[in-house]
Formats: sequence, structure tokens, C-alpha cells
Amino acid sequence: MRPRGYLLFGCALSLFGCVSGPPGADTEEQSSGDEQTGLSILAAVEADIKTDIAYVQYRIDRVACAEGEAFEAVSRDIRADLLPAGLPAGIPGFDNAPLDSLSKHQFADHFEVLPACYDVAAIPLKADASASADCGAAHAKDAEVKDGNTTEIFLLSQCKGPEVGALDAVAAFNQPPQLVDLTFSPSKFIAAGTKATVCARASDPDGDKVEFEWNQVGSSTTTAPIVSSEASPDAATASCIGISPPEAGNYQFEVRIFDLLRDEKNNLVRYERWLADNGSPNASNDSLRFAVYAGTSGEQPQPQPEPERQGAEKP
Repeated sequence: MRPRGYLLFGCALSLFGCVSGPPGADTEEQSSGDEQTGLSILAAVEADIKTDIAYVQYRIDRVACAEGEAFEAVSRDIRADLLPAGLPAGIPGFDNAPLDSLSKHQFADHFEVLPACYDVAAIPLKADASASADCGAAHAKDAEVKDGNTTEIFLLSQCKGPEVGALDAVAAFNQPPQLVDLTFSPSKFIAAGTKATVCARASDPDGDKVEFEWNQVGSSTTTAPIVSSEASPDAATASCIGISPPEAGNYQFEVRIFDLLRDEKNNLVRYERWLADNGSPNASNDSLRFAVYAGTSGEQPQPQPEPERQGAEKP
């Protein structure tokens, strides 16, 4: 049977084989049949790339050289360490055949004398003898060893490249909302048991939607007033509440305005919440404290100092 060469490309390997004699033998000597019989196997991985490979395990299985041939089954595993030199390193037979002359590939090698035909695999392994996660196994089928010749097989283990993508970072600037005005109807001075309607209007420099939050922050009496939501003139930019103090007193309140954006589920959420959830906690609001004074029937409530205006405070 005539010696065979190999050229195989696949998703995990490529393979090249040839028949050769000892180094320095010319063509006539090689064709004379005087060469040593044997199988020379190389497996290469990129030399300058760091992988998890500690060594290469060669697996050699005896196969039939011809259909129906009877043979004694042989299966062997051989460990080979990686060699420091990088192929092709200017070596004739490897330079541009198939490795580019300017490339540099780390490799392992195994040589042994044996007869007949074999399947060969080169399996990169980690130090704990588990399969490499970086590089795949390379295979050659039906490698024939001709009597008196050395059959050289070149296996190329395909490795994974580093994961790479792109990052496109857009930075936008958000301005906090602003309180425009606060109004009282009929007045912030009312009799106990009656109601004052307080309305706040706000705007946002960026055109964002806004949300109002009303809270009682202090009182001259322990009894809380009755506070209820009221219809506002413009729900998008205004909000109103009704305050009904049950007894005479000085009642302190705060209105706080937040700007809103949409989250990944298309829900309106406060900028403050979105920023905190994304690792950049910052305040984005405006606020104002104010008082409603309730007196007994026929008694005029005494005015108090003007409330303090607050803005862009953390909640």
C-alpha cells in the first residue's frame, strides 16, 4: 500500500502528513526504502498566547490498513510536554508548510517505532489531567506507517481567542425640577375645622415629567390635620392638597418635587431611584417648607416666620 499524506481542516484542527527519511537524506535515499520505520507526531498551539495547557496527551489506536484486515488491537496514551521553541522557526518542511514563516507556535512532539496503520489524537490537558478549556483536541484518521519509512503527521489544535466586543458610553446631563409657586385658598390662616387648599406648581428644565410628594414635618399640636389630595389645575406640572386642622395650631408641611424617567420596563421612576440603582446615588429634587395656621372660631391666628426654601436635597 502506498504511503499517504494528509491535509484536513475542521472546526477544531487541521492536519498535514508526509513521508520522510532521516535528516539530511536526499530524494534518492528516501525512495530507496532504507529509512527507519516509525511515526512522528507534532501538535502545535500559539506560542505567545497563555493557555491552561500543561501537556499534550497523544492517543494512538491501531486500525485496519485495508478493509477486512485482521489485526491485534492496540491502544496507547503517551504524555508529551510542551517544547519551548516556536514552530516553524525556519525549519524546512514547516516553514510556510503549512505554518507561515513569520508565525510562532508552541508545540509538542512524539516519535515511536511501530508498524501498520493508526488513528492518532492529540489532546491538550490541564495540570490536573482534565481537558483544556482553551484548546481543542486534534485528530488524524488512518495514518499508515510504511515499512522502512517515517510517517510525519502534523496536528494543529485550535484554541479559543479572547472574548472582545465594544463599549459605547453616552453621558447625558440631568437638571433637577424647580418649584414655580405655592398658593393657598382661601388662605394659610384658617379657623380650626375648616379647610385650606394648597397647590404647588413646578417645571423641569429638561422637560421631564414631575412627581409631587407632600409631608407634614412639624406642628404646634400633637393632633395631625386631615390632609387629602385635591384635583390640580394641571396634573403634569401641579398638585394640590386639602388641609383641615381639627384644632388650633401651627402646622408645618413640606412639598417636594421629583423629576421622572422611564426604566428598562418602561415604568416612570424617579431619577434619584434610577441613579441609586445604577451605582451613582445623587439627589434630583426641589422642596419647600410652609405653614398653615389654624385658630379657634373668632380668633385670628398669629403669623409665623416665613418657611425655609430647600432644593436638591437627598430624601
